[in-house]
Amino acid sequence: MSRLTLMLLREPEVRYDGQLLTFPTRKALALLIYLAMEGGMHSREKLTALFWPESDMAHGRAVLRSTLGYLRSALREGTPTDSDNTPAQTSHLIVERDSLGFDFASDCELDFAVLQTAWNLAQASARFTASSMTRDKSHRHLLTQLERAVNLYRSDFLEGFFLRDAPGFDEWVSFQRATWNRRIRLVFDQLSQLQAEGGESRSAIETTTRWLTFDLLNEDAYRRLMQLYY
Repeated sequence: MSRLTLMLLREPEVRYDGQLLTFPTRKALALLIYLAMEGGMHSREKLTALFWPESDMAHGRAVLRSTLGYLRSALREGTPTDSDNTPAQTSHLIVERDSLGFDFASDCELDFAVLQTAWNLAQASARFTASSMTRDKSHRHLLTQLERAVNLYRSDFLEGFFLRDAPGFDEWVSFQRATWNRRIRLVFDQLSQLQAEGGESRSAIETTTRWLTFDLLNEDAYRRLMQLYY
């Protein structure tokens, strides 16, 4: 099975075995993103209402079938033509008669999953004192995970991506964007703090400076930078 890479903490980028993919329609890409981000199985009726709110259900389901075909073609899965009464499973998608989902058991790399892991660790690390964290054998692992997340984060979630005729999807994007912005702030905060407490002043300054490029008005970041310099 070929590796699918989704980079969504930026202008969206999808790669298949390292090769950049293009999609024939924005909604084919949006469908992939939504399934991967939300997880679980989603009814065709729900997806039709989300992406084609102005269409009646019959026409909307037909367009969804076409869009799913475009998505499979972009993923080069070579699966048989989809129909409402022909269940099928592809390499990275789970396709059933009445529902669709993303196959997380497939070979995939998801930048938001890396940030989710780092955010969970950052929340946990905030509950420990600096001295106990320094003695913890997992300290280096924690730093590595936080560093990996900030290196993957390039800009806002799906920067510049929207659908003109699917306001429900655009509202979902706005919610996700705010959520991931909050999470990356905590990761930057904890990483720079741990670096400073560990005597890695230069790394802490670099992390905090990068934090400010994404969050220019963040007072905590400015205070951290002032403390590091003075």
